[in-house]
Amino acid sequence: MSFKANLLQKIEIDQLYHEVLRSIGPPGSERRTDTAAMRRLLAIGGFASRRERDLELYFIKTVSGDNQVLVLDNDLPIYQTEAEDVALRKSPTVKEMLNIRNVIKILNDADVLVSKKERSAATIRRRCLKQLDLRFNAADIEALAAEGRTALELGDTETVSQNLMLFAAILGLQPPPKALQVGHCEVWSAAATTEEGRPAYGPLILFDAAENHLQLLDRKIPPDDREALDHYHQVALGKQRPTASGEAVWAFLQDAVLARDSREVAVEMG
Repeated sequence: MSFKANLLQKIEIDQLYHEVLRSIGPPGSERRTDTAAMRRLLAIGGFASRRERDLELYFIKTVSGDNQVLVLDNDLPIYQTEAEDVALRKSPTVKEMLNIRNVIKILNDADVLVSKKERSAATIRRRCLKQLDLRFNAADIEALAAEGRTALELGDTETVSQNLMLFAAILGLQPPPKALQVGHCEVWSAAATTEEGRPAYGPLILFDAAENHLQLLDRKIPPDDREALDHYHQVALGKQRPTASGEAVWAFLQDAVLARDSREVAVEMG
């Protein structure tokens, strides 16, 4: 796959992973794990699967060549054992429960349990990410910026939004807190601090899809600074001049990535 395709895949993996994490409840809660999102994550990872009794099992090949088995249920357990043993422990027949050795296995899986819930989801995410080549060079970044410029010129707001998301993933930009959200604008920002050490956000990239308007404000805005916030919102509303707009924003993003390292680098996997 191309660098762009790999990066889009990484973003999807991370989104699915966090959907699963948000759905997992504490012990004893009635919250249900989002098995649909987890199933999609497992599909991206290409894990072999099969039905065993009423269980949906996925097979994880370890570095040593052994198989681990994930059961797609509310607890997402991963076991270091064979599928038949998992079936015995998780979905025993009446005949199997008449055997005392089986009963011991059914009541206590500590001897084969590797992980559950969040730890299992993290394992699958890591395995999915290992399949991706997230290295890029100057040509890859220049192509993303050029595609963004063309999309903005043509009014292709979907591609503009997608390429902004890709640059945000490379640069570690995130949506800022509520105080810096502006109507229906898409906003990306870097976390920063002021000279006094106060939390701040900037530079800020704002994209109004309804107006196909792209702006950059290259300054740090503390959320508790009323004057700075007012100026920021005036820029967003078009009543104050931004640092840059239109195609100049793509040039800013391209330069920001290429300035980090002149050699071939890769998107952070964390």
